[in-house]
Amino acid sequence: MSREARDELTRRQAALSGITKNPLWADQVAEWERKIARMEKQMLFIAKNPHGADQRQLDYLRGACEILRWQIAMPDHAERSLKRFLEQQGIEIEEEEMVDV
Repeated sequence: MSREARDELTRRQAALSGITKNPLWADQVAEWERKIARMEKQMLFIAKNPHGADQRQLDYLRGACEILRWQIAMPDHAERSLKRFLEQQGIEIEEEEMVDV
């Protein structure tokens, strides 16, 4: 792997790691978790409808919850994937180096 490619991967990882270190990230995650909880309650209400559940609406809400869960997990997953890729390439990188780039 060329030095430029390694530097680019390091910059990407640092940017994604930086997202979770932003003080507003915790607030955003908390809001997404509140939305997930509301949608899950709504899904239970729809599923318990005595006239039958609207499967299309349940599928939509389930998908929306999964998207929010993915957004919450994406920065950590990207960081782990990048570290694993760099290790497979035989590149050792310090934690401080990855964050400070």
